[in-house]
Amino acid sequence: MVLASFSKDADQVGVFYVKHANDLGVLFSKDAIKIGVFKFKSSGLYTRFSPQRALDYANWAGKQRGFQAGDSFFVLLHILVRFPNYHNAARSLINNYVCHDSSPSCVVAVDCLIDCAERYGFWLKPRLFDYFLNGYVRAQRYKDAEDCFYALISRRILPCHIILNNFLKCLIRANMIDNARCLFKDVVLKGISYDCDTVYMMMCASLRDGRVEEAEKYFLEAKNSGIKI
Repeated sequence: MVLASFSKDADQVGVFYVKHANDLGVLFSKDAIKIGVFKFKSSGLYTRFSPQRALDYANWAGKQRGFQAGDSFFVLLHILVRFPNYHNAARSLINNYVCHDSSPSCVVAVDCLIDCAERYGFWLKPRLFDYFLNGYVRAQRYKDAEDCFYALISRRILPCHIILNNFLKCLIRANMIDNARCLFKDVVLKGISYDCDTVYMMMCASLRDGRVEEAEKYFLEAKNSGIKI
């Protein structure tokens, strides 16, 4: 699998430019309905399409008898996440997606997002993967959320600390403190960004279990990492 490389021109949430993309159009369904026109220049990727047009077509196609979304769902997400005004639409689609038991596993979803980006020439935005991780947490599908987290970091896609903090908080509230400990341990080992709120949550969880030394360890690790407590 071709992995994306980080772009210095990334926006606030980070942007990845996918190499080796050579398709000149995006086909939204088996009926080859074109929703995007791609032109490649030496300076990078130029795109021209209407997110509303893509969303309207998705809503229409989903009501048609026998329609199977396939890759089109992930293509639609890549289109919507490019436009700030459509971030809520992308988030809503993902939240509905993760709530269905018939949906593919979270690992499959992550791979489909990456694969579609590579095949159709999209930039990979970490925001999209954050929405997926947070969607599983929001649906209280914590095992799937853990699988999603590890699928992301194994593909060098790092969740933002706000999503991470929410995940840890939900695990602790669900009395899955051991899961939170393992997750945070991997966060530290992998060098994933976290902040003082992360440390505070983990320290409180340790103290609640009477693990004073563990809470002290979290404090010292954070201090040595330059995090202001």
